[in-house]
Parts: sequence; structure tokens; C-alpha cells
Amino acid sequence: MKSAVLRWTIYLLALFVVGPIAGWLTGALRGVDGGPDATPLVCSTPVAGLAAGLGAVVIALVVGASTAALLGVGNGFSAAGLVLAWAAWRTGEIDALIRTAKSSGPLPSLSVEAAIFGAVALGVALAIAAVGRQQTTDPPHRFLGTRPLPVLIVGFLGAAIGAWLVAVTPLKGQAVAAAVVGGILAAAAGRLVDPEAPLPVLALPVLALGIVAPLTGFITKAPMDVVQAAYAGALFPTANVVPMDYIAGAFLGAPVGVSWAASMSSGKVGP
Repeated sequence: MKSAVLRWTIYLLALFVVGPIAGWLTGALRGVDGGPDATPLVCSTPVAGLAAGLGAVVIALVVGASTAALLGVGNGFSAAGLVLAWAAWRTGEIDALIRTAKSSGPLPSLSVEAAIFGAVALGVALAIAAVGRQQTTDPPHRFLGTRPLPVLIVGFLGAAIGAWLVAVTPLKGQAVAAAVVGGILAAAAGRLVDPEAPLPVLALPVLALGIVAPLTGFITKAPMDVVQAAYAGALFPTANVVPMDYIAGAFLGAPVGVSWAASMSSGKVGP
């Protein structure tokens, strides 16, 4: 009972107190037109944008690691994910970014952004796993699990399918939901392949998808170019999800996916 009260207290604090601070950091960024649609790298001040994004991730690290030390790795991931969801929610939508730029320029920039913050997010995931108290029912702690390559492959496919199915439009709520569904499917598929795969490895395919996904925006119906596709709401679905969305989805989706896999595998339990 005490554990449940502590868990929900932390979640509510992350959702209603700490998360909005992270969201304020990314929400304060402005596009080159002065509008609110921006991301840490695709904005009027990229250096300040990177600092704001890193600040939000550091806040998530503090919340996630503290929670993991008290309640376990899975709860640490969820708490960090709630903070990151706020940061993601305040970033711009891909169609607005492209319309503002009047070119496909934001797509490669977003791929670079995803690589930078994906690497930082992986470090956060590893840190949370390192400080997290391992429950007695957890699988044995392994840095990579027993089958890392198959886990990464099926996880990437699961993440891509989840994002593709849900991200029909670039609306922010749908984009974040698509990333979370991708995170769930990636983790569930990964744990079915390797029941001992740790959460950082299960989150990695979603972070990798965040790097590739912006480039799928170049997939358009001829003779429609990227700008026309953005105006028509016809971008390839995975491109509708921007990097911070994928990062939040990796942390929020992984614990749920592990629980899904546990329910489908007798004798296996979640994080």
C-alpha cells in the first residue's frame, strides 16, 4: 500500500509539477517566424534550443533516477517519461515546421536532433537502470540481455508499425500517442524475443526510429513535394512524429510493453 501511494504521488508530481517546468523550457522556443512551432534544433536560436532540450532531459533524469532508486527501474522510466511527455508536447508539429521553412530543410535537421537527444536519452535510460532497485522478481540484470541484435531488429519493426498506424496526422496528441504505442510494441516484441532484455535496450529501437523517421518525410506521392505534402496533410506517417515525441514514447512505452509481454508469457514478469 505504501509503495502504491508513493508511486502515484511521484507520478502526479511528475505530471503536474515537474513536467510543466520541462515543458516550459521547450515551449519557450520560437520558430524562425517568431511563432510557437519549434523544436530544440529547428528554431530561431538552435544553441539555446539545444540547451533547453538538454535541460528538460536532465530534469527527467533526476525524476527518473530518484523514482527508480525507490520503486524500481520500470517506475523510474514511467516517471521520466511523464516529464519528457511535457517537453515533447510543447514542441512544434512537423507540418508547421515545414510550412514555416517553406522547404524540406527541417527534415534532416530533425534527424540530427534525434541523434543528439537520442544519445542523451539512452544515457538517461542507462543511468536509471543503474541506480534502480532491482525487484526480486526481475530477470537477471544484464547490460545487453542475451539476444540484443534480434531484440533491436524486432523492436525497431514494432516501433515503426506502431507509429505508422497511429500517426495519421501530425496533431501533437496523436504524434505523442503514436510514439508511445511504438514504444509499447517495441518493448513487447523485444521481451518476447529475449525475456531478459533490459529496459534501456528495449527503448533503443524507438530512439533509433526517431533518427530515421524524419527522413521518411521525403517519401511523397509524385509529383507532390514535401512542402505540398505538409500542406495537404499527406506526409508519411512516421514523419509526423518529431524527435522529442519519440523520446517520450520510448520511456513511457517500454514498461507497458514489458507488462504486455509478461502477460503473454507464463512465468515472466514486468520491470
